[in-house]
Amino acid sequence: MEQEKMTAPVQENLSADTDTALDSFLSREQQPKKRKNKKGRGAGVMVLIAVLIAVAGLTAAIILINNAPYPESTSEEFVTVAAEVVATVNEASEHIAQVPTEADGQPVQNGEGTLIEYTPAELLEVRVERADGQRFALEIAEAEDGTSVYNLVGYENYPLQTGAPDAVANDAASLSFSTIASVGGDPADFGLDAPRATVRVKYTDGTLSRLYIGAEAPAQAGTYLSMGDTDTIYLVADDAVDSFLYTVNDLISCVVTEAADSVDTADLSRLTISGERYPEPIVMQMNTDTAVDYSYQLTSPRAGFADAIESADIAGSIRDLYADAVAGVCAPDQDLDSFLAGFGLTKSYAAITAEYPDTTVSLRCSAPDSDGNVYLVNAGGSYPGERIVYQLQLGVVSWANTSQEKLVADTILKVNKEALTAMTVTADEQTYDITVDTRTQTVDNTDGETEEVTTTEAYCDDKRLDTDGFSILYQNLAALPNTRKAAQTSGSPVFEVTYAYSTGRERDNICVYDSGAVTVNGTLVGATKPSYVKTLIQNIKDLTDGKLPESL
Repeated sequence: MEQEKMTAPVQENLSADTDTALDSFLSREQQPKKRKNKKGRGAGVMVLIAVLIAVAGLTAAIILINNAPYPESTSEEFVTVAAEVVATVNEASEHIAQVPTEADGQPVQNGEGTLIEYTPAELLEVRVERADGQRFALEIAEAEDGTSVYNLVGYENYPLQTGAPDAVANDAASLSFSTIASVGGDPADFGLDAPRATVRVKYTDGTLSRLYIGAEAPAQAGTYLSMGDTDTIYLVADDAVDSFLYTVNDLISCVVTEAADSVDTADLSRLTISGERYPEPIVMQMNTDTAVDYSYQLTSPRAGFADAIESADIAGSIRDLYADAVAGVCAPDQDLDSFLAGFGLTKSYAAITAEYPDTTVSLRCSAPDSDGNVYLVNAGGSYPGERIVYQLQLGVVSWANTSQEKLVADTILKVNKEALTAMTVTADEQTYDITVDTRTQTVDNTDGETEEVTTTEAYCDDKRLDTDGFSILYQNLAALPNTRKAAQTSGSPVFEVTYAYSTGRERDNICVYDSGAVTVNGTLVGATKPSYVKTLIQNIKDLTDGKLPESL
């Protein structure tokens, strides 16, 4: 069926006549007429007598109420009235509803009723055209298991939003009204001279229906609706027709990327962050070296280990990503470049390519607007890929708001205690050679159960160090903070430590200079707090002197 073109603007505000029309049909009971007070000589006396009678009557009523038995139920059942409506199908197989009227044009019996009563399985197609020109056509078929299968015409390979097509089908299959708002009234009073939406429905029995969605009624009473070519206007619940105001965007899925199938495929192997925001690409990969306690390490633009919180936020904003809304959908016959340009996506403000054992995910987004929203496309996904533009908050995609500085770990080098075999500490021109022996044994606990117990012994010049004291020194060294501030190396280090490992990892050498600058294996990685280093120097002296070091 050819769709009618609607170009008139939607009438958002009803005129004063709308309230009059609504009131005349919602308040059908005849209101009692007020009696006029007789004016004259005895008016004051009559008023006094009336007051005395009212007081006496009220007192008597209170006495009767207090002495009456308590009722079994204090609530009254609300009785609804069914409107007199004759639902039929015309010669064009189109559903219509005829409302018998009195001589004055008022319905013989007003009330609630049903205009259409089908199930979603009995639908073939729903076509919607809004006043702003946006439209969609939804084809419905029944699967073998009895569920409905939906096809969005023109967007056959686009993923659909869970529940959205069902909402359209449910609204189109069954439609009830709460009252008859008008018979023969001016459509303009109800926003139906330029409907917000026109809906055409095809059913499996060969019949059709044509619905017009008007304005919202005052006081959130519902929405005005007309059906076919009849001049009757109904009041229906807002949520009975809200899906007829959807656009294609509302029907497309907001799932940007799917979750991993298993724990194994969820492990991020490597990622690259690029775009106009970043002068140089940032490359981060999974850390597989058990000698150091970091999940990820940076390989570009500078080598180092990644901050635990920042790297976890980035890794968590790639897969299983859900948008706030679909901002735009590029039709199959629409030019993709011009479509993306409308969302500032001709160039990438930020982009990420993340490699996993089972797939590679590529996303890119626009610069944030004043409200912190970004437009994003799944550039590496299967069709339709970049033809769907999503909207979400910048804070959700951490990779679009990070930096090399943010990603650098907040500790210089956090080594695993169990992997240490030796450390050499140089402070105040004195060198301390410490050997570390870590053993794991299986023992029976007091409950008779076996468990693994790890013990660490440390020695300096064949002298065993206090276990608790060495643990404090290790923790303070592992927590040596990286302030991420710029500093220059000059002169000789004021503190130096070299680690040796049992895992096969090459030795690591850390040098701290008077300026606070820190190098790892000769590469400047940041700076630390001079006061912290002074405490470390005192730590090693106290430990080797048999004193308990200060814990930081």
